Amino acid sequence: MFSQKIELFNSIEYNKRVLFIIWILVLSKCLILEYYIKDLTLPINSPFFIWSLSLLLTSLASYLFSKQSQTLQIFQDGKLKIRVLVNICIFLLLVILNSTNLLFSYFNWFNLMAINFALLGIYFLLNGWLKVDKWKFISGSYLLLSSIFISQCDFLGVYLYSSFVLIILAIHLIVDLIYYRHTSINTE
Repeated sequence: MFSQKIELFNSIEYNKRVLFIIWILVLSKCLILEYYIKDLTLPINSPFFIWSLSLLLTSLASYLFSKQSQTLQIFQDGKLKIRVLVNICIFLLLVILNSTNLLFSYFNWFNLMAINFALLGIYFLLNGWLKVDKWKFISGSYLLLSSIFISQCDFLGVYLYSSFVLIILAIHLIVDLIYYRHTSINTE
């Protein structure tokens, strides 16, 4: 089930993976800073100075990359269509869940973060299964198990534990990126 296929090196796929790692590290940085702002009760407007500026600049970098690379390969084959639909559904579910929770506050912080990590784990598990990629499958299992522990944390502990989980995930994805680079065939 998890035999690794040798594939052609695709610079767009490589850059997408790098961009995903950058997003994870930026979110981890924001969570660490938020922890210290709340723990030390610093008079800093963290939604503006930490979250919005970081996410705005990372979004701008993502937009510029997607505009430069012109990557719309949705209709390549059947598995890719299914993967794209699954990814869009999980992303929309994350956005809707977090937006409605922001408005109505029906989940407490640690349960919301646990659900977010569980959905991210499901994303990795489904993509690992559809692409037959053992690295994504391992990442998904790790995130699902981590979501259980996040739901048990106290309010401030969620920030540090979530950041730790994201850093471990980034290390795992960097190893996956190196593995992809070494096992793919470069046609140049």
